[in-house]
This record gives sequence, C-alpha cells and structure tokens, in this order.
Amino acid sequence: MKKIICSLLLVFVLSFSSKAQSKEYKKLVKEYMETTNALAQFKVNIGTIIDMFRGNEVYADIPESFWKDFQAEIEKTSETRLIDMFVEIYYKYFTEEDFKEIIAFYKTPIGKKLLQNNPAIIKDAMSIGKKWGEEVAEQVLDNLKKELKKND
Repeated sequence: MKKIICSLLLVFVLSFSSKAQSKEYKKLVKEYMETTNALAQFKVNIGTIIDMFRGNEVYADIPESFWKDFQAEIEKTSETRLIDMFVEIYYKYFTEEDFKEIIAFYKTPIGKKLLQNNPAIIKDAMSIGKKWGEEVAEQVLDNLKKELKKND
C-alpha cells in the first residue's frame, strides 16, 4: 500500500511539474512569436481571409457589423489556439533554454535588423526561386526531348 501511495504521489508531482514547465514553454513561444511579429502577421492574414469572404458576391447581403464582430472574435480566440499549435511543433525541436537564447538574439540590433529585412529577403528569395524553378523546368524539358529523340 505504501508503494502504491508513493507511486501515485510521484506521478502527481511529475504531472504538476510537467504542467508548470508547459506553461513556461508556452509563455516563451508567445514571447518569441510577439518578438518576431509572427502573431501580428497572423492577424493580418485573418483580415485578408475575411476580406476574401466579404468581397464574395454570395455574402453581399451580410452586414458590415457581422464582419467586424466576426474578425474581432477570431482574433481574440485564434492567438491562444495558434500559440498552442506552435507549442506542439516547437517542443519537438527547441528547449526552453533554446527559446530564451533565440528571443535574446531577436532583441539584439542584428536580430532586429534581420526581422526588419526579412520580408524583403523573402520576396527576393521567392523571385530567385521562381527563376531557378523555370531554369530547372527548361533543363528537364530539354533532357526529355533528347531522351525521346534517342528512343525514336
């Protein structure tokens, strides 16, 4: 009986410790997402998605107050849900200590510079990626033509 009680107590303590750690981890993920402006970007995306629906003729009779109230509700509830979803992902790859270091980096001048320039870098990278993809596609087509000629 004594062993059972000790085992249950150990499970309870470990469970409590895990939840406390989970809350701290979630707090760090939220801080990271705020620091990197990821949460703000998700809010912009919510607005974009709602605007797509708002602009659809099917929903032309829906009053503007509905869209404003709906967007406010989604923004209020989605932040917690998004953070929870990202906690699950990040937990596979980063420790609490990792996040503390990552957040500290993004608060440095060079980290801030990276965040500031990231949108332009992504835009440039997409342009390069498109060009590269076109070149690869052209190369594949050329090689396929050569292969087909060999088989004729």
